[in-house]
Amino acid sequence: MDNLIIGLKNFIQAANSYQSAIIVIVAGLFSFLWLFFCWLIEDKNKEPKKQLVRLFFWGASVAIPVALVAIPLNYALFGSRNPATFPLWLIFVNTFIFQSLFEECGKYAVLSDKIYHHPAFNRPRDGMIYGMVVGLGFAFTENILYSIGSNAGLWENLGLLTMRTFISTSTHFLTGGIIGYYMGRAKFMRDGKKQSLWLIFKGVFLAICFHGLYNSLLLIISKNNGAVWLIAVWAVYIISVYYFIFRNLRKIQKLDRFSL
Repeated sequence: MDNLIIGLKNFIQAANSYQSAIIVIVAGLFSFLWLFFCWLIEDKNKEPKKQLVRLFFWGASVAIPVALVAIPLNYALFGSRNPATFPLWLIFVNTFIFQSLFEECGKYAVLSDKIYHHPAFNRPRDGMIYGMVVGLGFAFTENILYSIGSNAGLWENLGLLTMRTFISTSTHFLTGGIIGYYMGRAKFMRDGKKQSLWLIFKGVFLAICFHGLYNSLLLIISKNNGAVWLIAVWAVYIISVYYFIFRNLRKIQKLDRFSL
């Protein structure tokens, strides 16, 4: 959180500096590689590229208001303390509420407002792809703010950005996909509005849980000086979430062909 608020301040102050420009360009390249991956995993009826880019930028945009709401609340309650120094129960409160809850609700808001009722959202599978793209956009902005907020040199910032691209970005990618998966199922349900609302709630809730657990594990690893067994637990967790996503990606293909 410290890096985020410093990043917001530094980005405004140094928007014209060559270092900020390089970080934005590199973050954009990494993000568009992920975006291209989303397009590749689509089937032969690929989503329009313009639609994916539009959602990517909406995901990137919503990260700013989320940060502007979550950061002041976080500081009001916890001050400037390093979350890794918190007791275990407070780590979970911090990560699940002041990080995961706000961030995943922001992604849901974009999906609900910008694509859920759009004609291009015409198959259950589309929801997962759109959710992943919104998550990538969110991670794009967050990665830039964290890198600029680190107050490190250019090469150190690029190293941080690269690390976050393969770790934190994948988390936003996956949790966005979880929300989108359940929204895709909900949109084409024939069992009534209550069931559809339950599916949407379930998707957002699971995304918050997955994201909160991810952040909590990272802080607990830091708190325990990088204990190897905790790193192993974190790695197993990431693999499990990837399995969950791609298993459901195959499953939802069937929902495109059959009535729900």
